[in-house]
Amino acid sequence: MERQPDPKIPAKRKFLNRFLCRILIISVIILGISCSRQTLERELINPKTYSLSTYLPAPEDAFMKLHLKDGNAIVFDEWDYAFSDSSFFGQGVILDANRDTVESGEFRRCKNDVVLIETNKITSNKNYAGLAVITGISVVVTIACLANPKACFGCCPTFYAFDGDTMRMECEAFSRAITPSMEYSDIDALYSFKPRGRFAELEVSNEAIESHFIRSNKMIAAKKPKNGRVYDDGNGRFLSAINFSYPENAFSEEGDILPKISKCDSDEWFSPADSTDLGKKEIVELNIRNNFNNPGLILASRQTLLTTYLFYQGLTYLGSRATDAIAMYERSKGNFGDGISEIDKLLGKIEVFQEINGEYKKIGETGEIGPICRDIKITQLQSSENENIKIRLKMTKGLWRIDYLAFAEITGETETVEIFPELILTDGLIDDKNLKALNNSDDYLMNLPGESRKLIYELPEDFNNYEYFLENSGYYLEWMRKEWIAGENLMKAGMMFMNPGEFLKAEAPEFKKYENEMEKMFWESRYVNP
Repeated sequence: MERQPDPKIPAKRKFLNRFLCRILIISVIILGISCSRQTLERELINPKTYSLSTYLPAPEDAFMKLHLKDGNAIVFDEWDYAFSDSSFFGQGVILDANRDTVESGEFRRCKNDVVLIETNKITSNKNYAGLAVITGISVVVTIACLANPKACFGCCPTFYAFDGDTMRMECEAFSRAITPSMEYSDIDALYSFKPRGRFAELEVSNEAIESHFIRSNKMIAAKKPKNGRVYDDGNGRFLSAINFSYPENAFSEEGDILPKISKCDSDEWFSPADSTDLGKKEIVELNIRNNFNNPGLILASRQTLLTTYLFYQGLTYLGSRATDAIAMYERSKGNFGDGISEIDKLLGKIEVFQEINGEYKKIGETGEIGPICRDIKITQLQSSENENIKIRLKMTKGLWRIDYLAFAEITGETETVEIFPELILTDGLIDDKNLKALNNSDDYLMNLPGESRKLIYELPEDFNNYEYFLENSGYYLEWMRKEWIAGENLMKAGMMFMNPGEFLKAEAPEFKKYENEMEKMFWESRYVNP
């Protein structure tokens, strides 16, 4: 008797696909930044002589997998791209939503039918590179990465500005936007920037194994008050601040932290993560004499590598299903329930509480995803007639590095001027093509690993009387390393989504093995342009 197919199998597969997509959504929205895990055979390479082609397959081994909007996928053995009608064509097979082969032959698909591309062929052509996740790359290129692949450098676009002495890494753009549909715009303070004249330059670099896509870029010049500075409040307001004061005391659960936070000097305070629960909270107590009519709290912080570790653990546990899950996320545009909010609550930002009438009331929250550059924001506090202002900062233990903390008098919003790049230089040459792309809202400036460009801006005549900020919109695509696929474990991936609190407890001992060395290794493993 011929065996009949189980009618429950399609429903089970549909549930599994939806389940995997939810797991990825949790990872990408809450934890989005870089670095990896797991062990495979590795080769030690001098980054000065490293070439991306070292780890790419021979042309005859190259493949192309198109994840389509209808849920199907096409895997091409031989393929090409027609620029005339923006379509892919070649010889291969069609896979259905359950990734079963349903047809083989010659196929052509328009780029508009594609949500994500998986390939092992590097391309600088923006017509389809903007959807292409490069897979099969091994990027362990330094001793630091060899010792601890979870700490290999990864980032979004990084911007350098002159600080009076050298070009300093000043900010990182759209840290959470790790897929096209997650594109957004963010604002960062160029806090150490010191213009040398009316024509100022910034340098944007790709120092990781990723593809970067910058849709728009502009400086925002904010008029400074006399003897004061301007700060972004995270809600689109640029607030003038004067009469800076520092806490009389500042205590964490581990003791006095005031010496670490009284100067913006990169000598940061941070506490180690809890050894049994990566979601455990801690409190910092601040006390300052009240000399303000309209007080504000200025805080400079960046994240530790805790979210970096957790994000790539999630990708590692998804393993060979990670790219399928990313494609499902792109098709869904994030419309998959509200389980996200639970892990968001568990990690969270830096919450600011102020004592009002004997009780601590939440005033706001601050802190931006990203371990690369400090993020500087101001939080407007409530006016008080009390002799002292008492503040509590509540945050996940081991998640934040605080560089600087101060109080100031907020005098109001200030006038701003938008400044767009006048010129782009690539390898010292005028790059009109990329300038045109950056000025076209339907196009992107694209940077592949190791590439950098200089952006030239014309500042106001009285340029020293302004504070400068940088606004960027765009996204970036991680390249899928071989090291991430070997550790596939859908049970642990499921735990991350279904029971995130227990997941953070289960991962704590593993993270603690590497916590002390991760920061050093992260910076030592940065990709170097040959």
